[in-house]
Amino acid sequence: GRHLGVYDQPRELLEKTGAELVEMPRSKGDAICCGVSSWVSCGQCSKAVQMDRLKEAVSTGAKKMISPCLKCSIHFNCAQTGELPVPRKKVEIEVVDLTSFLAEAAGLKKKKSKGKRSSSKGGGE
Repeated sequence: GRHLGVYDQPRELLEKTGAELVEMPRSKGDAICCGVSSWVSCGQCSKAVQMDRLKEAVSTGAKKMISPCLKCSIHFNCAQTGELPVPRKKVEIEVVDLTSFLAEAAGLKKKKSKGKRSSSKGGGE
């Protein structure tokens, strides 16, 4: 992602799985993460960043938001739980970390059956 300047290789791997890659408006060097520094400070400002980023992901029409950062994936999933400051449909999207997505695509990890959308479309950093 942004810190290492590695953008194309993860996208190439996603495409090799047969996934249709749908970029978010703010991607690559312009991407915004979950707004949480390390594993601390997940407060009101971070939650606002997460809601904004989730709305952006949903607006692409993608069925999954794939993040190379496990921490961001965890925070985006957490942000979708409980009471939300916006209608749930505006931020509800399956969030998956890149490694888990690739492992599942390679048959190394069982697919979770949550009744959510199953098609693969990328987003995130």
